[in-house]
Amino acid sequence: MVGRVILLIFVACAFLAIAQGNPAQEPEKTALELKIAIESTQFCQVGPVFHGSTLVAEVDKDTYGENFKLATRYTNKGETPVTIFVGSDAVAVTRVARSVEDMSAGRYEFEYNEGPLFGGDGKILGEDLKREHPKVLAPGESVDGESGAVVFVGRSELVKLPKTVTSGKHFLRVEALVRVPDKDTADQQKRGQGQEEKFHWISVPSQVIPFEVPVNPKLEDCSPKSNAK
Repeated sequence: MVGRVILLIFVACAFLAIAQGNPAQEPEKTALELKIAIESTQFCQVGPVFHGSTLVAEVDKDTYGENFKLATRYTNKGETPVTIFVGSDAVAVTRVARSVEDMSAGRYEFEYNEGPLFGGDGKILGEDLKREHPKVLAPGESVDGESGAVVFVGRSELVKLPKTVTSGKHFLRVEALVRVPDKDTADQQKRGQGQEEKFHWISVPSQVIPFEVPVNPKLEDCSPKSNAK
């Protein structure tokens, strides 16, 4: 998960410069409920900064990232069992608002809605398939995990930069993509018949939770190179 969170930081950094979207897909209704809680927070330098192909600065002097390690709990709120691949979830949408009311009304201060990046095999870049395993959730049953999200903060308290928030209290909601088996595959597995694994992704929104952005926090170098030291 650490690798996934680090990758998320650098994928999200590209959001400030150029949008990279997923193939369009219709959201699927799901009986899954997602509850999140912030386990820890890092305040990370953003960079390097390019103008076209020219390196302008190693570190962005105007923004930084507030990176959240999230505890997740998925609960089956339906009346029939649901199978999910535990450990496959990745935050695809991050939204921030000044109040719960603003969030409900769609008045966002910050919105990252480009989703994770997918490889040619349909799997998310950075996805660790070795740690994933299918789990059948009976009605009312839950499974815990962890994920990550990032919000960009403007360093200036006087000028509000686009696609950033400022210091103070805010409210966070995410939507996670979760890998689930196709119905035909699940039926074959129930009968004990081998079949090539087929799956698709469903989007699961979380509840709204509060968080704080402090004034002038100490920033860290959260790059993979730094974390490898």
